[in-house]
Amino acid sequence: EYSSGLIRTTMSSVAHRSSVMAAKAIVVAVVLLAASEITTIISFFVSRTILLSHGGRVVPSDSPIAQKFSKFIPVLNLSSPGVLRATLLAGVYVTLLGLLGLALGFLIRHSAGAISIFVGVLLVIPIVVQLLPQSISSHFNSYLPNTLGSSMMVVTLHQNAYGGTFLGPLSAFGMLALY
Repeated sequence: EYSSGLIRTTMSSVAHRSSVMAAKAIVVAVVLLAASEITTIISFFVSRTILLSHGGRVVPSDSPIAQKFSKFIPVLNLSSPGVLRATLLAGVYVTLLGLLGLALGFLIRHSAGAISIFVGVLLVIPIVVQLLPQSISSHFNSYLPNTLGSSMMVVTLHQNAYGGTFLGPLSAFGMLALY
């Protein structure tokens, strides 16, 4: 809208900028949430089918975690502890990232600038933080959007690839919503 000048038409028909932003945010959130949840659930069942066809075995929900990662490819059910939550929060993660991009567009009012900052936050900043000493980077990595997304979707709590620990799924959701 900003690059084509149509934002003037929108703002002349609706006097309050906040109501336009709220309406756009609601539409983006609803569409993204529906599309991402459908995609996530379909992806879960497709990947489960692929894993089972390549030697995977269904792991009983009540087996200890050490047995889940032993000599075969573990395949979990939606009824396994944390799997349904992780599957649903994957769609929520995509929705929150979309809303973050929308907010950047509202703030910057320039498409290329908003896209550049969004890509920088998601892809460049994690690389730069990895270059810092681990004593410093482990504190920052837990709060980056990509690590928060992993925290929302992880089934077991453990250390992440950056040497820090994952936040709990709901804490990660809250932190990403604050972005």
